Amino acid sequence: MNCCPFLIRLSQELAS
Repeated sequence: MNCCPFLIRLSQELAS
């Protein structure tokens, strides 16, 4: 899942 860096960041922020 390296197509949407902003999505990954969002996921990490939510998972945090």
